[in-house]
Amino acid sequence: MPKDIEKEIKKYTGLERLKNNKDGQILISYLKDGLITEIDTLLMEYRNGNINTLTPIIARIDERLAILRILTEAENNKEFWLDALEENKEREL
Repeated sequence: MPKDIEKEIKKYTGLERLKNNKDGQILISYLKDGLITEIDTLLMEYRNGNINTLTPIIARIDERLAILRILTEAENNKEFWLDALEENKEREL
């Protein structure tokens, strides 16, 4: 169990580092800009009655949101797993 927890901590620590460095900030900015563009496209296609084109646009929005959430929530997720590790250690005592 602690090995799994430590693996999660390591994963989210890396994601947190990425989020906080210059390249990560560029990536986050790119994702946000892409989301705005996709939402604009979605609304335009909806207004024009092009219902068949909405599914792939929504899929791209979902994908970008998922990546953005992973990066922006990395610190909270790391804290969650650090707390879980601490609780696990306390139970072992």
